[in-house]
Amino acid sequence: MSRKGLEEVSVEAILKLYNLIVPEIQREYVWGFNEHNIIDVFIQDIIDGEAHKKNGQDLQIEELKKMLALQSTSNDIKNTLEILIQKMNEESSELNIGFLYSYSPGYTTASKDRDLYLIDGQQRFTTLFLILFYLSIKEDKVNEFKHLFNVDINKGKLGFDYRVRSLTHQFFIDLIDNTKTI
Repeated sequence: MSRKGLEEVSVEAILKLYNLIVPEIQREYVWGFNEHNIIDVFIQDIIDGEAHKKNGQDLQIEELKKMLALQSTSNDIKNTLEILIQKMNEESSELNIGFLYSYSPGYTTASKDRDLYLIDGQQRFTTLFLILFYLSIKEDKVNEFKHLFNVDINKGKLGFDYRVRSLTHQFFIDLIDNTKTI
């Protein structure tokens, strides 16, 4: 039996490779309305993290531009700096949303190599899923959302799914299939 170590990967990369499943042993989604405002804290952490990264990147670009403006900088270095600045402007900065712990189930099915069971991080990931779904509707990008999360309504398949109760699975299918506007 092979074991993989810890990997740092993007949400997009995870979803390209795996179906993330919240297994029967986990609790339902409970980050809804509560006295701790945990969703507000999570969203604010994302906003703050993005702002911090953007400010840091802006400072780096500003320093590179100063080097570019120096008379003593050779043309080769100027060309390299211009390429670097362009790439930094084009890159979307990554943001760490914390760990997702998972394991591969021991059953034998056609999708066994793609299934990962989330054992920690399902509340964060579900919140992210719901936020991205909301934004996909708002920005008219539902097809991109469906592609990212491997949604096949006709087959009742999702690249992120709950197996806690069949009602939860059906809720996500109905939500995606029937929500057209905000």
